[in-house]
Order: sequence, then C-alpha cells, then structure tokens
Amino acid sequence: MPKTLITKAAHLLILRKQSQAFNNPTNATIKHLAKRKLTTLAHTGRKVVVIATTQPEINRQLVLVQRFDKAEKPFKVIINPEIIAKTEALYTLVEGCLSIPAIREKVTRPCSETVKFPDTTGNTISESVNGYTALIFQHEIGHLNGTLFTNRLVVA
Repeated sequence: MPKTLITKAAHLLILRKQSQAFNNPTNATIKHLAKRKLTTLAHTGRKVVVIATTQPEINRQLVLVQRFDKAEKPFKVIINPEIIAKTEALYTLVEGCLSIPAIREKVTRPCSETVKFPDTTGNTISESVNGYTALIFQHEIGHLNGTLFTNRLVVA
C-alpha cells in the first residue's frame, strides 16, 4: 500500500478529512485492511509502531496499534475508536509521523485516557491506556479525525 505524505496535495486532503466509521465491526473488509496495513508497516523501512487507514489512502476508522502496554507488545486492530475520558496530567514527548517524515517535534498530550471501540466480534471494549500507548492512540485517533500531530506542536 502506498504511504500518504503531506508533500502531495491530494494526500494532504485525505489526511485532513474526517474518516468514516465502519457500520459493522465484523465486516470481512476489516481483516483484509488489517493484513494490508501489516504489510505496509513491514515495508516502510522505518520502525513504525502504528498506522491509520488514512495513511495508505483509505478514509475509514481503523488503526493498527502496537500495544506497548501488553507484555507481548502485539499489534491490535482498533475499529472506530473514541477517546471518552482524558487525564488532566500532561507530558511532552518528541513525536514523528509516517506521513510527515521530515519532522520530529515536541507535542504535549494527556498522560492517559480511556478509549472505547468495538472488537471484531461486535463487543464494545473500554480500556484505559497510559504513557507511550496513550500517545499512540491519541496520535492515530487524530489521523482518523483529520488532525495531524503538527497541529499540536509545542511552541517555545
């Protein structure tokens, strides 16, 4: 799958657009997209821990996240994610993005949040995520909502 880069005008329009939710989380298309996204991750030439469907030009609400908060650090398919609560505590880390390869800058985000999403069997999952995993979820949910990390840069 091609990477979506901000250096291409048509790609920037995709990255800035609100993604569509899946009506049916058990849809077979989801497994197909997840498999294609894993292939994309393997061919980036960089250590990438997450990718949104908007990055390979598909305007749907699906991300593939490496779960650093789990012992095995598995990749997990997240469909139609919503952040339903955030802590007031903030932290600042250097962030980068597959779609903006030339920029790595400081971004301030909440330390933890509660994320709600359906699993591939249709059950609703609600999870608290912290630290680096929280950053990953916030970054990717931003992509699904048409927001890039560059919108959140820390100005010194």
